[in-house]
Amino acid sequence: MPRPPKVQYDDVARSCVRIISKGKHPSIDAIYDDLGRIGSRSTIHKHRQTFLEQFERAGLSMLPSALPEALIPVFEDLWSQAILHAGKSYQEHEAGYESRISDLELSARNQEAVIAEQKESIATLKQELRLAYQEKADANKALREAESTNLGQKAIIDALRADKDMLNERLANERKAADRRYDLAQQDWVAERAAFKETIEALKKGARESEEKQNRLTDYWTMQVADARDRVTEMKQQLREAKEAHQADLSLERTRIAQLSKQTDRLTDDLERLRQQLLESEDDNAELRKLNQSLNEDLDLLQPDLEQRRSEVRDLQRAIEVLERKNNELSRKVDELKSPDN
Repeated sequence: MPRPPKVQYDDVARSCVRIISKGKHPSIDAIYDDLGRIGSRSTIHKHRQTFLEQFERAGLSMLPSALPEALIPVFEDLWSQAILHAGKSYQEHEAGYESRISDLELSARNQEAVIAEQKESIATLKQELRLAYQEKADANKALREAESTNLGQKAIIDALRADKDMLNERLANERKAADRRYDLAQQDWVAERAAFKETIEALKKGARESEEKQNRLTDYWTMQVADARDRVTEMKQQLREAKEAHQADLSLERTRIAQLSKQTDRLTDDLERLRQQLLESEDDNAELRKLNQSLNEDLDLLQPDLEQRRSEVRDLQRAIEVLERKNNELSRKVDELKSPDN
């Protein structure tokens, strides 16, 4: 059965979050060093490509600052959602500005087309003027020819002169109108260009303010996380000291119980031995009976002490049970603090 890879996708994703939040590029070498130089570079490259493609589709352009290892699973989703929303909003604004730029470029192209048409119209008018001049020359020639034969051709000359004046006046009017339209189009283009530059500057200013605000939020959360880490460390130290103190008390009580148990066993053995000796020597003589009576009296005297010892042993056993329960509770609390979910 093949062994699972040492580096998973979640490990690479969290490493990319930490590196990008420090303002660095998440290269393969940087991720490899951040993971403690474990895993293969091909596996890291594959997971890194998957991570970058997912965040590019979501419109993510910036990630949160690095967090402590124990708190990354808690804050990573919050940072991802906040940054995803900011990325989408930025894309919407960027799409709006790009659409406006496209409209301005289309308007400029239309105005250029109008100017080109006006230039063509002026060229046409110039061509017509040249033709009119040519016609005038032809008319003058015809007039000179006609004057030699018929003075009535003077009326034709006057008509041609009138046509010439009319064409000249029309040409002048068309030229003035074309100049006015060209000046108006140029003024509109200059005004729209200035407005576009002002919009770009406002966008740059808003981006700088957003970056400064994000930097302040990053510093604030870094301080909060550091404070939380210090409090957790202090609480772990206190629990560790309390556990060691209870362990010491428990060891001391166990030692006392063992000593009391040995003393009780020794007294019990002495009592049994004395009873056995009393039974064996009861028929021998009266002196032994007196000794037996004395031993019984001694036994009666030892009996309350024995009962007291047994009572102390029971009290110590109950105290040991209480200490063991407290020790189990402390161990459970320490395990809960060590758990990543806390």
